[in-house]
Amino acid sequence: MEGVSTFFAPSVSMNQRAGRTLVFGKEAFAAQTFLRSPGTNIQKIQNDFGTRSFALRQEAISWEIAEEVAAEAKNGAAQIDLRQFAAKDASNRLMQSWEVHVAEQVTNPTLYEPTNVLDLTNYNSGADTFNSATSDVEMLLDDCKEQVRRQIGIYPNKMVISPDGFNALKRKQYCVD
Repeated sequence: MEGVSTFFAPSVSMNQRAGRTLVFGKEAFAAQTFLRSPGTNIQKIQNDFGTRSFALRQEAISWEIAEEVAAEAKNGAAQIDLRQFAAKDASNRLMQSWEVHVAEQVTNPTLYEPTNVLDLTNYNSGADTFNSATSDVEMLLDDCKEQVRRQIGIYPNKMVISPDGFNALKRKQYCVD
């Protein structure tokens, strides 16, 4: 199962349940120029960083299968390994739970800086919603890409949109072309 959570919050291996991690400032990712004239001083950079506490979010699930039922399923006509099926089912349920949690976080506009939230129903009097006949999707996407570039120094190369947004965009001539 692969969803939005692997894009926004990929899983990582950890050897401990809590600790501290390095946090770098925006300047570590900003585009800079280091051009100099011959004989002039070489620019020195110093990255500011700090640390931040973390604690892992842990979920656990178990399943129960009666020994007789598992044996009958494995030795019967279907020859199904119920233990393997139950383990895969439990894993899928955990991933679905994580997917829902991440989706709730990334779609909550209060968790972003106000300048990074664009409500298309209020922007340009609603004329640029994806399902509006008057929307200029190309210009809107270019403006959003430029805003990201101004903040982090590079253009984004991926975009995640809702199913409703995707359905509206796939009907736009700009996207079809």
